[in-house]
Amino acid sequence: MTTKLDDMLQEMSTEMNGFFAGSVTGMDGINVAQMTKGKVNPESVSAQLTVLMKLITGSAEKAAMGIVEDVLFQTADYFLMSIVLPGDNQYFLTTIVDRKSGNIGNLRMVSKIYAERMAKVMPR
Repeated sequence: MTTKLDDMLQEMSTEMNGFFAGSVTGMDGINVAQMTKGKVNPESVSAQLTVLMKLITGSAEKAAMGIVEDVLFQTADYFLMSIVLPGDNQYFLTTIVDRKSGNIGNLRMVSKIYAERMAKVMPR
C-alpha cells in the first residue's frame, strides 16, 4: 500500500505548479506516505495538521454542519489543503504548494482527484 501511495504522491507532484510537500496521514497523526521537495519535517507538519483536522471535524459535527471534506488555508508563503479521504474518515491527504508559483484552483482540483484514487488503495 505504501509504495502505491508514494508513487501517487510522486505523480501528483508533477501535476502541481509549486509543489512543496504532500502526505497521507492517519487521524492518529502518523504518516503512511510522504514526499517533500523542500526543507520541511513532514512528521511535525502532519502531527500539527492532525490536531487541526480533529478540531475542525469535531466542531463541524457539534454544529451540525455536516462532514468536513477538506480544509484550505494559506500562510505568507504557502497554500495548504487537507482532504479527508473518502471512506472511513481515518486518513487525510495534505498538499502544500508555494504561493509564488502554485495556485489554489490547481491545488484543489488535483488534490481531490488524487484523494479519490488514494482512498481506493487504503485498507478498509
